[in-house]
Formats: sequence, structure tokens, C-alpha cells
Amino acid sequence: MKKLKLLKKLPSLALVRLVLFILILLPFQGISQVVLKVDEVPKFTPNGESIFVTGTFNNWQVADSSFMLAFDSTSSTWEISLPKEIRSFEYNFSRGSNLSMEANALGEVEDKRVYIAPLEASDTVLVHKIEKWSDLASDVTIRLKSIPLNTPSEAKIFLAADFNDWNIADSTYLVTNKNGVFEVVIPAQIDSFHYKFTRGSWSSVEGGYSGGFRPNRFYSKKSDKPETIAVIISSWEDLSENVLSLYSFIGLVFSTVGLLILSMLFSIDRGGQTYVQTLFILILLYTFAFIIKVMSDDAELFSVIPHVYLLPDLLWFSYGPLYLFFVYQMIKREIDQEVKPKWYWWSGGIIHFCLLLPLLIKPTEELKSSIINQEYSDQIYLISFVSLLFNVLIWLKTYHLIQKASRYGAEALPIFRIKLLKRLQWIFLAILVVWSFSFLIGIFDFYSENMLLPYVDVSIKMTWLMLGLPSVFITYYALKYPSLLKRKIGILKTPKEASPTSFSNDILKFKYTLEHLIKDEKIYLNPTLTMKEVATMIGTNTHTLSHLINESYKKNFNDYINSHRIKEFIHRVSNAEEESNFSELSVEVGFNSKSTFNRAFKKVTGFTPRAYFKQTVEN
Repeated sequence: MKKLKLLKKLPSLALVRLVLFILILLPFQGISQVVLKVDEVPKFTPNGESIFVTGTFNNWQVADSSFMLAFDSTSSTWEISLPKEIRSFEYNFSRGSNLSMEANALGEVEDKRVYIAPLEASDTVLVHKIEKWSDLASDVTIRLKSIPLNTPSEAKIFLAADFNDWNIADSTYLVTNKNGVFEVVIPAQIDSFHYKFTRGSWSSVEGGYSGGFRPNRFYSKKSDKPETIAVIISSWEDLSENVLSLYSFIGLVFSTVGLLILSMLFSIDRGGQTYVQTLFILILLYTFAFIIKVMSDDAELFSVIPHVYLLPDLLWFSYGPLYLFFVYQMIKREIDQEVKPKWYWWSGGIIHFCLLLPLLIKPTEELKSSIINQEYSDQIYLISFVSLLFNVLIWLKTYHLIQKASRYGAEALPIFRIKLLKRLQWIFLAILVVWSFSFLIGIFDFYSENMLLPYVDVSIKMTWLMLGLPSVFITYYALKYPSLLKRKIGILKTPKEASPTSFSNDILKFKYTLEHLIKDEKIYLNPTLTMKEVATMIGTNTHTLSHLINESYKKNFNDYINSHRIKEFIHRVSNAEEESNFSELSVEVGFNSKSTFNRAFKKVTGFTPRAYFKQTVEN
């Protein structure tokens, strides 16, 4: 009975046959052709290098020629058909070595890919994208954080750098737009480089914050991992022409004020007035340096004369000592005979000039390249730091002098003069604060690949503008207190204040000497003749000479001299044996320009030269 039950549990013959059939066909299930295809490789995959697939099917050999992918130039893809007996497997791609395996976006070696064969037999094409290669993974992505608003919508932006020979329209380094993000990728093999952005030509290269020239950008790799840096394009040189920036406008106002003060100083008799002379030099130096500074931002001028980029910096060591000398001269006569100008006040400027001299004598192209590539940035920042400390010491010295002057009170100095000096001191302190901020942000920008360049540009311009504030302030005080720029003692007496007898005798003597110089010496033939030179010749000063000419000839100095030049001109033309060249003859009688000659001639005769001599011939 038990034996019968056991037989019933055994499978039937039909079932056994079915199982055997399945076992026989099982090895043939899922056998199909697997094709591995790569349709995208990293941008800077070296041309000509082979791509291999390595996996469990070849014991992970990374350069197995049997598993090298073939390149299809038509579709720009790589592919390989694996043997049909290879079914499920793990695999990766390489360029023939363990160092050049495929990697993920972070540069890490990619996890093993896995393929599991399906039960149903069918050909399979596996399409792949290789993100990076492990040996080329540390590439740099430069992302444009912002571009100028006036950038043409159809414009293409390229990166030009030293590694591509400054190719201004290299399609390999065309900035691409990926979902609204503008970026360009630099290959990992390049560790450091200088670069700029262009729109396809050097005339459309990126500019500085205010539209002018800007130095090359610089990048140095910090790690072996992929990096992304964000940059700002402030302007385009070709789209910033004829645009008067707020900085330039304010600077021009300060320069105009400086020139106004200069004209005021020229109108003052400065004999014995050393602080007025110092003020004259200080304002002239600032006005000159600021104009050169604005000019140096012009890209076209910089390309022709790059030396202008360095000249304004000479103000760093000159401004403070001149200001100190100005303060010293304003108070020394009244309160402090012991303070003397020291030679080392000027030592900084002399050393600075000596350091710049090797650069100033460099050939144009060599100097331009050095400035653009910021080769001397370390030296310039060092000089800036030393000059900043130098001017801080100057400020402390002037503070000490002004405090000393304040203790003497109005008995020694007018109250308004003390107030002026104190307020100038506060302005100088504000200049030093902005200067310090500019220096610190400049240092940080230099070591962060120009990430803060727009802010550096603004802070530097603020420093330069503030250097012009004393000119505005002194102008205000000079207009409010006219005696500020006048000598307190030893003022030359005017003719009305002098005794009639002595004045008349002197005037007659000066007049006789003047007429002798005009008629016999013909001093008017000198085209550079000045009132001061004539006053020295006759033994007086410019004030007395001006009064003499006004009273005796009812003319000012220029009209008086020009009238004699015109008389000499008419005399020479009238006595010439052949037709004269008016332009050449006008120069011979002392005129510097044709326009000045024509103006003077008409003022004296009432006619132009041609009309005058035509009328003379007719008469």
C-alpha cells in the first residue's frame, strides 16, 4: 500500500518530457547581439586616442584590442558589437590605461556599469555618454555671472587666452548658453592662464568698469577637482565710446576748479608767499595726474602709449609731502620757526620714480604686454602699501602742526585759516580711509582671480576723486575769505599808495627804459616774451609794469607788445622788394600762430592783412 502511494507522487511521463525540453532549450534563451555605443565624450578628449570597453568578460583588461570601439565619422560616435556568448556583465570605458578611466561629473572614477541580459532574445543597443576622463577631470568652467546690458542679442562671446595664442574667435572656446547659463570649459591640462572675453575682434574686447581698458584676467588652478568660477563682464570697449561716465564728469569738475584756483594764484603777487606757490604746485600736480589717469583708461591711447598707465601713480608719494609743506608754510611764520622741511619728505617720491624708471623706458609693446598681463602687480601693490603708510605718517605730522597752531589761537592765525586747516585735515583722513579700503580690496581681488575687479575699480576712482576735494574746499574758502591767499606782510605798494614825487620819477625811468628796449632792442621779436621778463629788464615788478603800460599807452601788456609786432610787420612788407609770405613774416616778428597774428592785426588796423595792403596799394 505504501509503495502504491509513492508511485502516485512521482511525476508523469509527460511532465518529465516537458522538463527535459526546457532544460535543453534554456542555454539558447536570451542569446542576442549586444552593441555598446558612445555618442558623447568629454569635450577635450584627445584626438586620435582609442576608446576601449573593459569588464568581467575580459578580466578587466583596459587596453584589450579585441574590445576597442570603432569610430564612425559619419555620426561621430564610437561603437562595438560584443560576442553573442557574452550575456550579463559589468563594464566601464577607458582610453587604454587605468589612469584614463571614465569618471563622473566630479572627476571620480565611475562606478561599474551593469548589463543584465533579458530572457527574450533580442538585439540590444546600449547608448552611453561619458561625462569625464579621470586624468582630464579637473577642467575649469568659467561662468558669466552677468554681461553688459548693451550686448547685441545676436553676439557670440569667445574666450581668448594665452593657451590658444589669443585667438579672438576660437570656436572651441565659444561661450555656450545652457538653459540660460553662459559658460565655457577650459581643459584640465591647462593649470594657469591669462584670458579675456571678446565678441570676435579686438575692437570688441571686454573693457573696464567705466568702459575703458582693463588688464587681462588671470586664473590659476587650485585643486585636481573640477572648478567653476563666476565672472562679470563690465563693458565692451567698442560699445563704451563717447560715454562720459559720472567719474569722468566729477573729475572734470574738480580739474576745472583746480584750474580756477590756478588762475587766481596767477593773479596774486606771490613774492614771499611760499605757501601759495606750494598750493599752486599741489593743484597743478593733481590736475595733471587726474587728466592722465582718465586718459590712461582709454584703450586706444593705452595701445599707443602704455606709459601713461604708470605716470599718475607718481602722485602717491608727492601729494602728502606737498600738503605737509603747504600746512607748514601757512603757520611757520606766526608760530613755529623751528620746523624745517626735511629732505626725507621727498625721498618716497624719488625712490618711487627710480622704481618706475625701468618700466618707463621699456619699448612700447613690451611694456604694454607687461601691464596687460599684470606682471608687476606684486611690485605695484607693495609700492601702494608703502606709499599709504608714508601718507599716514604725513597726516600725523600735519595733525601735530595744526594742533600746535590751534593752541596759539587768533592772535597768531586768523580763525578762518585754522578752520580751513582742520577741515582739510579731516578730508585728508577720509582720503586715507578710502585709499586703505581700495588697497585691501585690491589685494583680495588679485589673489581671487579678479573676482572683485569692478569694486576695485570703483574704490580706486573714489580715491582719485577725493584727492580733488581739497581744491574745491580751498576755492570755497578763497572766495569766502579773499585775504586767505594774500600776503599778510610786505605787500607791494600800489602807485596810488606811493608818494607822488618818488613814483613819478620811477615811472619816467621805467618808461624810458621800456621804450629803449622796444625801439632799439626790439624785444617784441621774441615770441616767448613775458611780462615778468620785461619787468626784470627794466628793474621793476609785473604790477608796476602793468600800471605803467595802462596809464601811458591805454593798453594791456599783450596788446602793447602785439602793436609793435604789427608795426614791424607792416614795415617789412612795405619795404620788401618782392611779394612777402605773410605766415613766415608773422613768425619772424614774434607771433606764435596765424590766428593770433590775424586777430592782433585786425585789432590794430581794423582790417585783415590782405585787405589792409590792398587798400594801401589802391590809395
